[in-house]
Amino acid sequence: MTSTRTWKGILEWLRRLLWVVLLSGATVHAQTSPPPPNDDFDSAMGVSAFPFTAQLDTRGATAASDDPLNCFGSLGATVWYKITPTENVALAATAEGSSYPVVLGVFTGSRGNLTPAEPVSCVFPVPGARLVFDAVAGQTYFLLVGTPNGGGGGDLSLSLEVPPPPPNDDIANATVVGGLPFQDTLDTASATTGQNPPDPDCFGNDHTVWYVFTPDTDGPFTVRTGTGPVSVYTGTPGQLTQIACAAQTEVTFEAQAGVTYFIMSASLEDFAGGRTFFSLFRHLELKLSLERQGSVSGATGVATVTGSVSCTAPVLVNDSPGVCVCGTLRQSRRFSITEASDCVCGDCIGEMPFTLTFSDPETPFVGGRAGFSVEASGCTHFECDSEQLTRELRLRGNSP
Repeated sequence: MTSTRTWKGILEWLRRLLWVVLLSGATVHAQTSPPPPNDDFDSAMGVSAFPFTAQLDTRGATAASDDPLNCFGSLGATVWYKITPTENVALAATAEGSSYPVVLGVFTGSRGNLTPAEPVSCVFPVPGARLVFDAVAGQTYFLLVGTPNGGGGGDLSLSLEVPPPPPNDDIANATVVGGLPFQDTLDTASATTGQNPPDPDCFGNDHTVWYVFTPDTDGPFTVRTGTGPVSVYTGTPGQLTQIACAAQTEVTFEAQAGVTYFIMSASLEDFAGGRTFFSLFRHLELKLSLERQGSVSGATGVATVTGSVSCTAPVLVNDSPGVCVCGTLRQSRRFSITEASDCVCGDCIGEMPFTLTFSDPETPFVGGRAGFSVEASGCTHFECDSEQLTRELRLRGNSP
């Protein structure tokens, strides 16, 4: 008769054996995951029509010794795609929805002698990362899909598409800027230079989009984009005169009410387009104005200074006072120095008058000369500005 202890031993032995079998099976499965068909450069999967999508298990993918390094270190599991477009197109590659971090790189050339398709040849493996490049008809491009720093593969979700051209690709279809501040988001990957590219342009005019703006007031306005050069013109299409230009993503220009301005936003020369934004808003400039004389109470020694700060754009953010004015008044006497500071804040819609009050209980202010330094600062949702002044004031004494 088998004892209870014996049965417990047999059951424990069977439990351990089951675990060994399960673990061995998992290990064998992990080690024997087959490589995908396009694991090697020489077996790159051909792509000839767009849009193109692929769902692929890359857990068995490997990295060849002559796979090119990219801007994210050594590669792990790599697969390859071969693209030869029949016409000049902008291509956008994404791996969004993949189960692992994916590096995308695009190259031209041959095995062991690959050249990155400059200027942007790879993208960082973060969710939503998108590699955009301008493909030339008849040129063969090799798209590398890998993992950073030798990592393993997973479930790959790859897409290749030709984004549609933006509606304001040509100046004839320029987007009308309405109320300010104005904001727009768009994809310039398939934008062209249009039918009437201006001369001069602004550090290149690749992938241009256009906006038209007619202000109802004079003043400085700022354009900010997420791409590259920005140019501002007056005139008519085909007969434009450039009035402002910036190589990077922001330009400020003086505008006159009732005058129409054409604004061109572009990518840097030879750079691809992509998802970007465009914003136009009234430029913020603060300007201080001070009364030449202050006043001081003969009874209390409290001094006051008055002035105003003008704002080219309304400064009122989240219903809180938008502009703060802080000043320091300093008066030297034969055996003492009187110094005090004060700040006031308020809304600035066109102009904000202010009064600063200064008191020092130890050494009160008196009539006469005093040094005064003041700073005004404020921010809108788009930008900040400040102005500083230092000057000598005369304090006019009041009767006790």
